[in-house]
Amino acid sequence: MKHVLLLLAALLATSNSYATQAKPPTRTDSMLKPHQKHYLDVFGRWLKDQRILSDVPLSDIPVDDSFISAFKEHLFRNATILSNYQEFIEFISAGNLSGDNCMVTKRIASPISIAITSLLSDLDHAPENFVDQLRMSALNSPQINIQEEKNSITDTITKHQLALRMLVSHKDPLVENKRLFSVGNRLVDYCFRSSTFHHYVDLYKDKKNYPILRFLNTAVWSTLVGEGWRHWHEDALLALQAAADSGKEIVYIAGGADLYQFLRLGIYNVTVLDPFYPTQDRYYSPGWDYLVSSNAKNKGIGDEIICGAECNNVRLIRSQTQEADYFYAKLSNEKIVKIRKNETRWDIVSEDGNLLGRFIFKRRPVEQEDLASDPKKVFVMSYDEMVYIAQPEIIEGWGTDPSKLDNDFSMIIKQFRNPIDKSFLQNIRIAAMLNIYELRFIKFASDPT
Repeated sequence: MKHVLLLLAALLATSNSYATQAKPPTRTDSMLKPHQKHYLDVFGRWLKDQRILSDVPLSDIPVDDSFISAFKEHLFRNATILSNYQEFIEFISAGNLSGDNCMVTKRIASPISIAITSLLSDLDHAPENFVDQLRMSALNSPQINIQEEKNSITDTITKHQLALRMLVSHKDPLVENKRLFSVGNRLVDYCFRSSTFHHYVDLYKDKKNYPILRFLNTAVWSTLVGEGWRHWHEDALLALQAAADSGKEIVYIAGGADLYQFLRLGIYNVTVLDPFYPTQDRYYSPGWDYLVSSNAKNKGIGDEIICGAECNNVRLIRSQTQEADYFYAKLSNEKIVKIRKNETRWDIVSEDGNLLGRFIFKRRPVEQEDLASDPKKVFVMSYDEMVYIAQPEIIEGWGTDPSKLDNDFSMIIKQFRNPIDKSFLQNIRIAAMLNIYELRFIKFASDPT
């Protein structure tokens, strides 16, 4: 009863706060009350590191003099690495470059440009054709596979990453990264969409294809996890904004503290379901613990996050918190920890004191029933974490089974231009097992805890 009375008192105080404080302060820490934080202190990491990347039609990339100039720089700057990757140099140049001759002269610049243009067109419109070209190249080799099995995984990843950059060469690394993000989108679709999954998984049948698999898996991991984990695809955010505008709740699974873009775009009805493992704080934002818990006697009821004009000058006010039982988790450092489940609600309030929506944080592991289709909800995940709801527990999955999902299941992926469906996750499950037990190269995702 005492708890209920305290909660009612806190809610009344919070309600009064909505009406009396119409305009949040600018970034002056001395103006903040003890229970207030500025949004930069909570979401600042995303302002610094995160980008919204629009789709790049790969077939529209001009393979012109500027491209060839950047291509040549890659060749010269990385001659040592490429000396062990001559088969790809021959492939990308249509045989005009070799181990004995990596000089891009005026005579061969044009045929190289034509070859790369054709490869980019295949990647854009029919990635299976691009893979067929790889299978017909010298990369399709038992000898190369044997050599790569002896080499360090880091060396193999490095040469594939360089090869990818050469495919989208540009003087500006940021432009290359944006193009690589689009390459990753095409190849992840090729690998796991039902229409081409059989083409991809067929590569596992013969070890001479393994160098090609290592190239493909590096391409997807490097662009969507290694570098792309922090970024949003513009189309994914537009889809979420449209869903929010139609009144749907956004359910962000394993979303951590990545809410800055939602605030910026006026997406105010979001539930974050995440266990918030302490070893994962490098993927969160420094203020993540403020979002999900408080050591105050009243559990932080009335705490505020003051946003600036970038986030529409709204305020987030902690209006409710509930604690439940504990759950146990084995972390990436091999420690087993006990974490209390809790649920925290932050009301989102306008400058005029109007309630716009709410962010709800549910600190616990994801469960199968959380993925049940609901016409009032839209699911979203990052590609990295999505892999773990697809994989079986035997290879670090989260205990969910894609085969048990509803047939109309759909999910928006932070880094993807298109949503995924049930079959996409089922295909990842199959491929992840083959990758771990047959190819034995890199994992599809980073550590889950």
